[in-house]
Amino acid sequence: MLERRVLPELEIVALYNEGFSLRDLAKKYNVDKGVIKKRLLQHDTKLRTLSEANRTYSFDENIFHKIDSHEKAYWLGFIASDGSIYHNTLKIGLSFKDFTHLEKFRTFLKAEHPIHTYYPIVKGKKYKSCEFSIRSDIMIADLLKLNIGANKSMTLEPAPLKTKYLNSYLLGIVDGDGCFSVDKLGQMKMNIISSLPMCQFIMDTLVKHCDITPTKIGEEKRSKGMNYCYFGGNNKVKSIVDYLYQDTQVWLERKRNIVRDHFERN
Repeated sequence: MLERRVLPELEIVALYNEGFSLRDLAKKYNVDKGVIKKRLLQHDTKLRTLSEANRTYSFDENIFHKIDSHEKAYWLGFIASDGSIYHNTLKIGLSFKDFTHLEKFRTFLKAEHPIHTYYPIVKGKKYKSCEFSIRSDIMIADLLKLNIGANKSMTLEPAPLKTKYLNSYLLGIVDGDGCFSVDKLGQMKMNIISSLPMCQFIMDTLVKHCDITPTKIGEEKRSKGMNYCYFGGNNKVKSIVDYLYQDTQVWLERKRNIVRDHFERN
């Protein structure tokens, strides 16, 4: 009878990957451990061995205490856009094609934590994804001071950073919530989805530092409560790209390749 219960399976997978044990999850959902294990295996979740379950991983949990480098600013922006916080745990989940980006983040944190592979099912279709999660009261407290907290999507405010690090911070946001594309006329476009305060901050910063004219900030119809800012045209986007990628050594390869290949041909 217990196995017939309707359980939030994707939530169970996410919590397990964040470090919750089979026993923790069984207690939380008031079912037998075998039920939890079965649900995890149905989603192709790799179960931890006993030694892995009892292992304590180290990392630099003070790394965001002070944002004093372009690398820190970049990852702060990426967390602001693509990270989530739950139970004092930071989690970043990406498509498996961006697995190496999570490896870069793990190296940045000097962390030993594993990167988990899982297969979420959306509208009946299974997708291969990867996820990195890390728990730290200290790091989460520092991120909160930088305006990154739980349920941040529609209320996200820009972090108080020095001007010289803003380009890397915005690049992190673009890599998380931005999109580069080329229209039928061969013109590059850039679109970013975020909260209204963040969209306004992005617009103001790029207008100031890229010598471009402002464009309209609109409501994102597919994501209620979210907004977007759009920039189009090779000259305008090239100016933005030159600004974003200066002085930084970290970026999402897939998006960097799109703009690099386009502007090398044009």
